[in-house]
This record gives sequence, structure tokens and C-alpha cells, in this order.
Amino acid sequence: MSSKKKKKSDTTASAAQAAGAVSVQENNKTIQPASRGVNAGVPVSTGRKPVPSHSNGRKPELPKSTGKKPELPVSNGKKPEFPKSTGKKPELPVSNGKKPELPKSTGKKPELPVSNGKKPELPKSTGKKPEMPVSNGKKPELPKSTGKKPEAPAISRVPEPRQEPAPAPAKAPAAKSGSRKKDHDREITIILSAILLVLTIAGIILFFVLPDPNAVPQFPTEVSNTGMSVTDEDENAEQGNTEVTEPEDPQNVTDPEPVQITYEAPDYNFTEEDVYIKLPGVTREYTIAWVSDVHIISDFEAGDVYEGSLETVLSRYETLSVTPDGVHGMDLWPEIIDYLNYNDFDAVIFGGDLLDYCSTSNMNILTEGLDRLRYPSNRVLYIRADHDYGTWYSDGSTGFDDYKAHDLHARIDGDDNTHKYLDFGEFIIAGVNNSIKKPGEEQMKVLTGIYNLGIPVIAATHVPYYSQTDPSLEELSMLVRNKIYYWSPDSENYNPDSDMWKYLDMIYSEDSNCAYVLAGHLHAEWEGEIRDGLTEHIFSPAFSGTIGVVHIVPEKD
Repeated sequence: MSSKKKKKSDTTASAAQAAGAVSVQENNKTIQPASRGVNAGVPVSTGRKPVPSHSNGRKPELPKSTGKKPELPVSNGKKPEFPKSTGKKPELPVSNGKKPELPKSTGKKPELPVSNGKKPELPKSTGKKPEMPVSNGKKPELPKSTGKKPEAPAISRVPEPRQEPAPAPAKAPAAKSGSRKKDHDREITIILSAILLVLTIAGIILFFVLPDPNAVPQFPTEVSNTGMSVTDEDENAEQGNTEVTEPEDPQNVTDPEPVQITYEAPDYNFTEEDVYIKLPGVTREYTIAWVSDVHIISDFEAGDVYEGSLETVLSRYETLSVTPDGVHGMDLWPEIIDYLNYNDFDAVIFGGDLLDYCSTSNMNILTEGLDRLRYPSNRVLYIRADHDYGTWYSDGSTGFDDYKAHDLHARIDGDDNTHKYLDFGEFIIAGVNNSIKKPGEEQMKVLTGIYNLGIPVIAATHVPYYSQTDPSLEELSMLVRNKIYYWSPDSENYNPDSDMWKYLDMIYSEDSNCAYVLAGHLHAEWEGEIRDGLTEHIFSPAFSGTIGVVHIVPEKD
């Protein structure tokens, strides 16, 4: 290459660097690279060969591009070093001390093309046409290259802005930006349409839900003496019916009586066994039902009852669990519930042996009846006995045992030994659970506390207590049971030990608060004193068709 051409090339490279662009040379052909930044401040090629300024006034011919990656031109055999980007807008050289107008920044740092043989990355267009300096018809003088970092060369004149439109290649980014703008506008239109639709639907919903602000508020209607509401009267008045019944005086209006549920009388005609107990301090009469010794039997084939016991079970069904007129205990039990519901008692006491033995079938029948009982749990006292828990007719092969029996009873009312009493305030009925045995430690604590309250206590037990004064009880027991079938020092079955005597002393002591004793188990009625001033009543069994009715009345002076 001649020195003349080399000088012109160096001059061209320096001018391009000063304007923010780089021209490269390869195989003696000069290639104009793409602009730096967004439509940088140098004219973009229009497809025509540029006419740079020259010392002889002639336009040099530039070699055509070979399609290969351009190499940066050098003046001293070395590639020029380009300044690192500072993130600030580059200042263009001026001749009159004023800065030329630069294209608006996109907010991003411009990336300079580097000399590593790779194509420079061009920033995306902002969609705006840059303002580019244009020639005023005179050729600018370009500074010579020194091989060092380019300094701002002097320009003879300030370029005047051209009036012609931007070159054709710059239109492509603008078109792309315009497309993005259209997409953005379309997205905004869709969002606004969705918001408008939601607001419209919300408005429709509120229109039907919210009350009319001009409407007259409606207050609860008053009932007239004809049963017609005030609202109904106003509607009749609008229809021309001017006769409006005046409401009654609020002082004369009484609350409606609660709906009374009526219970049908039982089909079975029970015998009532009345007992009267006079207690001091009682202000009214109380009536309490007593039911014991039903001996329900409902197993007629092997199940919870094993095969070898079926004959015994069926024999007891025919001889024990049956009324004189032939109604068996399992059929009598629903009638007992009907009788209790039909009458209005202050409480109900189940005195034990409602079952003849515990089995799944017997418990199901018992539970069905208790579920229909209308009395609340705090007015029902169920004191179990040996037959309620007994599993004598199961040899273990049936899967039914004492644990399952106690669990089934606990599901009814909890079967808690420490809560076997009814507290009426003026007196207490204290029951003893499983009275074929002595009370346990916890039950004894509760009983001791009750008897020390200083109010009358009625003792409820399944197994009766012996009489210290009346021998007729022993005579009846030998007649009915052929043995002493109650708690007594002379009984083989119920001979009290020292712990049992602690409880019996609370009954037989002269200063005891025990005012009466209620019992069953003997399957025969008896009433008499068991010590001076203390009476015991033994009820007839329910399987005889008899239900006890206890009347607790005030003691008159």
C-alpha cells in the first residue's frame, strides 16, 4: 500500500473513531462497520459509496467487501487501543466550542466493537430516528492517527443538520419497534377490556344485592289479634281493604306456650307399688320411679352364649323373665319405657338386674329402650348388679368377656361409681353400684362425703340390708330364695367384711343421715324397719309387671 493510501486510511479511521464508529481493512479493502449505539451520530450508509474528504479533492474508490471478518486498520503495524466505555455519552469534537447534537440515549451503556475477530453486537433500536450531523457541502478535515488513544480532532465547521430523511437501512429497527408498540397497545387494550368487564359484572351484582337506598326500612312485624301481621294489613289496605284490626295491648300479650310432646300410654297394664317417704325440710312432693329385676333374655342360639348354655338360657326365659300373664322381659322392656315416658316423674331409678346376663343382643335391646327415655341424664340413676355385668353363659370361645360387658355399660352413661347419686338440693339419693360387692375405695369416699352433708339421704341398693329388729325379712327370704339373700352377718353369699361394715355403719348408726333404704334383688316385696327409725322397702321384680313409685313428701310437724 502506498503512503498516500495509508495516510488516507489512517485519516479515515481516526475520523470514524472520533464519531464513535470503526472502519476495518482486510485484503486492501475498506469495510464500513455498523454504527455504535442506537443509530449513532455518524451517517449510516445508504448503499452508495461514501465520499470522504481528500487532499486532492478526488473521491477515492473503496474496495468491495470480501464477506470476511474485518480487521482494524493500523498506522504503525499495531492495532489501535480503544477507550473503555465509561457509561457516559461520548463528546464529539467541535470547532466552535459547542457540542453537536447527539442521538438520545436508550439508558444502556453502548457496546464498542472489539478487535477479537468477532462481529460486534449492536444495541437494539429505540424506534426513534436519531439526529445526525450532516455536511454543509464542505469536507471536514480529519486528524492524523498517532497510534495512541484517539483524541478529539479539530473540525473546520460545525455540521449543519440535513433535511433529508434517515437512510433506508435505519428503517428496519423502527419498524420492529413499532410492531412492539402495537403489541404493547394491544395488551393494554385487552387488560382495560377485562377490567371494564369485571366492573360491569360487579355493578350488576351490587344492583341486585344492595338494598334500595330510597326504600323504607322494614321492621319486625307485630301480630294483631287476628293473627295477621302488620305487613299483611298494609297490603290489604293498598288493595282497598281498609278494615285493620288494632293490635292488642302488649301487656295482655303472653308468650306462646312451648309445644308439648305427648307420649302414648303403654299397652301393658302395670301394677304400681307405691312407697311414701316423709322427709324434714322438703317443700313439695317428689315422685320417683323404681324399676329393677327385668332379667332381659334375647339369645336363642349360640353367639355370645355358647352352645352348652343354650338349654339353661331358654329355661330361664320361660320361667324367670316372664310376667304372670306371659309377657317376657325382652318384650316388657319397651312397655316399661312407654310407661315412664307417659308419666311425669322427677327422676327414674334403675335398681339393677335389668339384664339376666350381659350379651350383645341383650345390651342392644336395653340400649334401644334407654335411647327413647325422655328424662335427662341428671335425673336417671342406673345402679348395676351382678346380672347386668354377668357373662356366665360364655366360656370364652364366644369372644364375649367381662371387659366387653363393662365397656358396653360404660357406653350408656359412663357407668362411673363416683357419680351414682341424684342431688335434689333438699335431699340426696345415694346409690351403690354393683352392690353384691363392698364399695371400692373411690366409691366409699363419695358416699362418706354425702352422708356428712347434714341433709337427708335415701340409700339405693340392689342387694338389701338385714334387719336388726324385724325377723320377717329372714322368713321371706328363706321362703322365696331358700337362703338369706341380703347383706347380713348370717348370710353365706353376702357376709360383710370389715370394709363393708364401714359402709353399713353409716346406715345403722343412730346419728346417721340415712332416712330410708330402697332395694330389689329378693324378687319379693317387703317393707320394715332395719333399725329403730330407719325403714327399708324391697320392691317386687319388674318381670312381675310391677313398677315402684316413690313419693317423697314433706314431714308435717
